[in-house]
Amino acid sequence: WNPETGDCLQTLSHDNVLSPQVGTFNHRGNQVITVSKDRSARIWDVTTGKLLFRLQHQNWVLQAVFAQDD
Repeated sequence: WNPETGDCLQTLSHDNVLSPQVGTFNHRGNQVITVSKDRSARIWDVTTGKLLFRLQHQNWVLQAVFAQDD
């Protein structure tokens, strides 16, 4: 979202109908990690919306954060 206008700048989605549940930005603000009940966490480039990494898990992923030294 553009904080000044409220316009949607990027739409980040997981492969199925289970949309991302939570999004957390890294400390530099250039990446966001989303999690979903599709059992994955995904790291995205904030500027381009490009998927950088997909991290698969055996169970639902309900929360994820970046390390302090991201």
